[in-house]
Amino acid sequence: MKERNNILLIFLLLTINLSAQVGYDTIPENEVIIGGYGWETLFIFNDFENQALTYFDKIDFENLDCYGEKVFVETIFGENGELKNTRIVKSASPICDSIAFNFVKGLKDWLPGLVRGKFVDIPFIFPITLDSVEIKDKYLKPDIFFNAPDEEYFKRKEYFDFYYSNKCNQKIINDFDFFKNYMAETLRDSQYVHVLTDYKLKRKESIVLEFNIPKSKDTHLLVKDSHKGWILYEYNLKKGKVRVPGDGKLLLIFYAEGTTPLIQTMMIYPEKDTTINLELEKYTKGRLLDEIKIYRP
Repeated sequence: MKERNNILLIFLLLTINLSAQVGYDTIPENEVIIGGYGWETLFIFNDFENQALTYFDKIDFENLDCYGEKVFVETIFGENGELKNTRIVKSASPICDSIAFNFVKGLKDWLPGLVRGKFVDIPFIFPITLDSVEIKDKYLKPDIFFNAPDEEYFKRKEYFDFYYSNKCNQKIINDFDFFKNYMAETLRDSQYVHVLTDYKLKRKESIVLEFNIPKSKDTHLLVKDSHKGWILYEYNLKKGKVRVPGDGKLLLIFYAEGTTPLIQTMMIYPEKDTTINLELEKYTKGRLLDEIKIYRP
């Protein structure tokens, strides 16, 4: 039986190209990362189900003496879209460990998690029971984050490409929610920037800005107050006017939704109610960042 298992293991390694060296560690005392819940926005897969079915369908757990064995594999879904520090944290046997380890190590077509618009590392422990029925039961259900809808996956993929692009002519992301969080991350002076939507400022602390554009629910304004570096105010311009902080320097970023968003940036020093003439244009990421750099102290 031992000789047969060795032959099967060699065949397994050859047929599914498992060349990575298995790494080992132990489960940490705080097992909060098992399952990975508790993050703002988790990593997501486009085709986890297909990957799991394709991989495990080739493996005869019984003949490898792995049927029913449970292996815990930890990995880090890295902020740059790469897996890091994959390792066994609860072992069964060398053969079983290799099967579980190389499944996790070979995962692809996933996107990292987010915290306030910033991609972040997320550690995760896969408890893998080497049983075909158990695997299908646990990982192939459509209602868990392992199998994101196409729309959700490709929206984040577009943002991922935008976020990491170094091309000056990179198009602006055409999703305002992602855009405002990117601006919060870009403009932050402290650990976090809180985006306050339609925040009701007191009259004595604010002024009114009016705009020479038709009232539109698709045009937005982001306001950075030089006195409050931890806040980014967000307004919808559907009423044609907004109330903003009335003391000090303000950076204004206008965003009109659309397949090709229109942008405008400006710096103002408000002292009284003001009308602003908007001239929204097509921007690139390079132009946007250059203008923000000029406006920032």
